[in-house]
Amino acid sequence: LNSPGFFDPVQYLTNGNFWEEFLKRFGGATEGRVVDLACGTGELRRHITPQNYFGVDFNPDFISHAQKRFQLPNTRFAVGDITKNKIKGDPDTVFFISAAHHLDDTQMALFGRNLKASKVRKFILVDGRPKGILAHPLAFLDAWLGGGKYFRSPQELMALVRPHLKIQESGEFSAKLSFYTYPFLVATTIKP
Repeated sequence: LNSPGFFDPVQYLTNGNFWEEFLKRFGGATEGRVVDLACGTGELRRHITPQNYFGVDFNPDFISHAQKRFQLPNTRFAVGDITKNKIKGDPDTVFFISAAHHLDDTQMALFGRNLKASKVRKFILVDGRPKGILAHPLAFLDAWLGGGKYFRSPQELMALVRPHLKIQESGEFSAKLSFYTYPFLVATTIKP
């Protein structure tokens, strides 16, 4: 799944109506200055019309693909490591979608410290967990093809984020025709 040409079709096939459900829950947080961490091929940008959008991902092929795909005003993409870099530009909302299962607990702690140091006002994490009779094969394929093997419950995600951010809401939702459920949390920076 490191190739953008393969990644996008697989996401559509396995996630069903994810974006429709995502926008019902979090669409109001997508209008201002948005940072999209682990943005992949920039799919979030396709579904929102923010004032400013900045997407960052570790994979240079994904970023190159996103830059060609979204040549829009106030839209930028860059290659970067979200576990090492602070967030700049004072965004209204920082999104981290379908990527937490790629980070082990140590990387999640580094990531959380960077969010806290960046004084993030609103952080929305949405990840995926395989469900149903295909859960084990999908988890295996995700780990083998894409390196994502740290599927967590909402409670496990909260335990990793809570030392760094104040959690405002958490839970899990489903989407029609999806092979996944979606643990999520909404948080803000803990005031010093």
